[in-house]
Amino acid sequence: MYMKGILSEKNLVMVLFVMVFIIFSLAHEDSKRMEQGYMGINTYTATKLASLQKELKTFPNSAGRSANHE
Repeated sequence: MYMKGILSEKNLVMVLFVMVFIIFSLAHEDSKRMEQGYMGINTYTATKLASLQKELKTFPNSAGRSANHE
């Protein structure tokens, strides 16, 4: 009789709800960390590309003209 009370549909639904809530919470935290990682990579890449573009404009090529005047 005690076993039937533990395995009732109501208790099963409550346990499943708690499990789903925990899993979604963990997934949300993980996705926030991944997004911060991607944002850091994109910011670094954009900064690096901008600095390289400035360097290309300032250094002359072999013909004596700047790289953007061909």
